[in-house]
Amino acid sequence: MSIDEKEELIILINKLNDTYIDNNTDDRTVVDLFEQRSKNTPDRIALVYKGEKLSYYELNLKVNMLANYLSDKGYLSLSSSCFLPLVFDRSPYMIIAILAVIKLSCAYVPVAPNNPVERTRHILSDTGAEIILTDNNNYENVIDIVKTIDLIEIVNVEKLFTANKLESISSSDLMIKPSVNDLVYMIYTSGTTGTPKKRCDDRA
Repeated sequence: MSIDEKEELIILINKLNDTYIDNNTDDRTVVDLFEQRSKNTPDRIALVYKGEKLSYYELNLKVNMLANYLSDKGYLSLSSSCFLPLVFDRSPYMIIAILAVIKLSCAYVPVAPNNPVERTRHILSDTGAEIILTDNNNYENVIDIVKTIDLIEIVNVEKLFTANKLESISSSDLMIKPSVNDLVYMIYTSGTTGTPKKRCDDRA
């Protein structure tokens, strides 16, 4: 994930925090804030990308559809120890995927599309991930990268939406909610030895 992409997500989360966090809401997660925002101000614009606009209500529906799809298909075990790599170009699909992963009580692992192949393979192996989420532009490259890695399913999030494969999936908020102690993401830094080193962060 690039610096610009990280800043976009941070801006979205900060807007939620600025609106809802007070002395009595320390136990609220990003998911709690996001879902409340979608109910309280559903028509307010949450995302703008190349002329495309999504309100908080519309964004939440798409996030729920992806999260419920992944859950229904048995891809994820709804566990706080779940790490899910994401390989995306900058787009609304990237934000949808991030929020869906967080809703599933999993931690997302951003993987830059231009990473060296061996670095990406190390990250995928180290996370123990069973699936990887990506988009149209990176799908073929991801297929090549995971050939030597067992038990990795590739989910093309962009295609799921553009091909209307989620029409029959529930768009309701998930019954299971993440806790403030669950990890939000895990990133890999370069490391002084050349081997990527991981760093995690939670919702608190």
